[in-house]
Order: sequence, then structure tokens, then C-alpha cells
Amino acid sequence: MTKKKESAPSEELNLNQSIALSNESTQRETDHSFGISPEEFVKSFNEKAQLIQTRLRINNLNTNEGPGKDSFQYQFTETLIISGRIDKNNGNLIDVSLIGGNDGTTETAEDILTAASLLISSTQINVSTGFGDDVIKKLGLFDKGEDLSKIDNSTVVNGIKYYVLALPSIGLSFGASVAK
Repeated sequence: MTKKKESAPSEELNLNQSIALSNESTQRETDHSFGISPEEFVKSFNEKAQLIQTRLRINNLNTNEGPGKDSFQYQFTETLIISGRIDKNNGNLIDVSLIGGNDGTTETAEDILTAASLLISSTQINVSTGFGDDVIKKLGLFDKGEDLSKIDNSTVVNGIKYYVLALPSIGLSFGASVAK
């Protein structure tokens, strides 16, 4: 059994952003959503993708209606998929995740990390593109001796729980949900 490593939010990540986001964090805790719609998430994702000059974009996000929650799934490449769930009551994102398959190429590895960083920074509209990279570092992805084939770490920043999880024989999953 793998022990989950959960780290506390760092001063560096929260100092400049937590004051501006404190009202948003309170709203998230109340309605268990990020406080942003799928459209706002896509807009933020694509704007930040353009800023960092990556080809990764969400072009057409189609939602599927479900009995309790609506959902979406978008495939960037054959090995990279993003999905999420939407609260029917308020139309906001409840959670979002990314699965990146490992085909052993540098381009795929870069796409996974780039998409993960964009996913993370797009869950909080008022943060910079570097926010996603900072959270990925907090998740221990680059820690010396970390076995990426067994990684299962999470951290909470500004009321959102971010995680990275190894998926045997597939690759990595990154995600975000409201911290409870």
C-alpha cells in the first residue's frame, strides 16, 4: 500500500494569491465547486496556453448530461485526455482531471506536464501561468528519488486539492477538486 504524501500549502504559493482568492475559496467550500464555469475554465486554459506558446488548446468542449452531474471529456492527442464534472445546480466545475499516457517520447512527456500545469492554473482564474508549475513541484513530481511509476501525492492550495497519481501501464493522472 502506497502512503499518500500530502503537503501543506506553501507561503510562497499563497502569500500573494490567497488574499485575492479568499472569497472564492469560501464560495468553493460552500457549493463544492471551483466557482468557475466550464466556459471560464476553457477560456483561462486557452489564454494561458497562448501565453506559454503551446499548441495545446481546448477547441470544442461538449458536455454530457447525467442524472446527478454533467460531465465533459476532451482529447488533445491519442495519449492526452482531460475530463471534468459540472454541478447541475450552479453550472460550475466540481472537479477536473487529466490522463496522460506514456509512449516514451519527450514530446508526450512535455505535453503531459504542460497540460497539467495549465489545468492547475486554470482552476483559479486570477493566478499566473507559473502557478501550475509551482503546484506540480509541490506535488513532488521532481523530487529526487521519487518513483513516478508509484507516485500518489496531493496538496491543497487556496481551497483546491491537487493531485498526481501513477496509473500503471498507462501513465500519469493530474487533477483538482474542492478540498473537503
